[in-house]
Amino acid sequence: MCPDLQLTDLELAPTATGGVPGRAVNGLSCTVAPGQVVAVIGETGFGGTRLARAVVGLDEPAGGRISFGAHQWSADEAPCAFVPSGGGLIPQLSLRRNMLFGARMREEIRAREESTAGWLERRRIRWRRYGQDSEQVDRMLSAFQLSAVERYVPDRVSAAQRMLTALGRALLHGRPVLVVDATGGQEPDGAYVQLLDQARAQRPDLAVLLCTDRPGLLRARTDPYAIDWVVVVGYRGTVVTQGPPAMVARPGSVDAAAVLYGDPMLVVPVDDWPTEWGAPGPAAPGADWMVVGAPATTGTGTASRARGSQLVVEVLGRHERPRFHRVRAVAGGRRDWLLRLRTPVPVGHRVRVSATPGRAIRVPLNAAAPSTPVPPDGAEVAS
Repeated sequence: MCPDLQLTDLELAPTATGGVPGRAVNGLSCTVAPGQVVAVIGETGFGGTRLARAVVGLDEPAGGRISFGAHQWSADEAPCAFVPSGGGLIPQLSLRRNMLFGARMREEIRAREESTAGWLERRRIRWRRYGQDSEQVDRMLSAFQLSAVERYVPDRVSAAQRMLTALGRALLHGRPVLVVDATGGQEPDGAYVQLLDQARAQRPDLAVLLCTDRPGLLRARTDPYAIDWVVVVGYRGTVVTQGPPAMVARPGSVDAAAVLYGDPMLVVPVDDWPTEWGAPGPAAPGADWMVVGAPATTGTGTASRARGSQLVVEVLGRHERPRFHRVRAVAGGRRDWLLRLRTPVPVGHRVRVSATPGRAIRVPLNAAAPSTPVPPDGAEVAS
């Protein structure tokens, strides 16, 4: 039986360029047992790729410990196979040659075979090894139902077929741990779910660590879940919750909801309001505030652009007659914005919030945060 993969107080320093300052993994601890799929989920830009590369051994973490059983490894001896974001296939090679490339990566075994052999014996070893690798690739292509397209280049097949090819290349390494980077990319969530299912079928004892910014993977299939354990990393890089998918799917904090709802604006419907947050209470005439998530920044956008975006708050009466309130964002944090309305919102009315980079969302006023924040001084309000 293989030992467990353990991450203890793992820290990743913020990136110097590209990325939003402060978005770094801070104090991540989890255990991946053989046969288990553990997903680390965060917002876009939380550092999922850097986390995957650190576990594989391609990057050096700023702190913490990565161990496999009682052994702490370095980059040269990490017992991990790696599926990068999008699969990382070589575009000029066919699916078969891409998979065969993974079978030829076991250089430490091959170097020992050739170290004491003459040139003729080395040639025989290579021919015998090529036949063995071809048989393994044939079995993998047949198991993944890729035999009909094995001569196609990656651009001519579907996203699911590309991900299965990347999985086959990783499994041919023969490592006990598989690390999957599922951040970014255009692949649908179903392609990664199929990848996880095939990994279980081919290697039931394989320990799988999935680093992703796709909360939809939790809801892609729920009976049974494709993931066994979920670790949610909040905006500041700390773990806000972890547990089985059925428990984590109903977030117990605002930070967890910001990740799992995957919405450009953090507005939680009152029907989905978790009891762990405390009762929001009925809307009172003096309730003139609400907390709304800032529009998500992308790789092309910046945090300053998000702070400069203008939000429009519409107070809707019983007959859906809007009264417009144009407000500017108050710097109350990188994720949450505190909005001050010019006049209090009457009881029973509804609030609709829209932003320039974002979409309109209509929610009851009761969906405001459960604790009253102190508004910062100098709040700007524009009519």
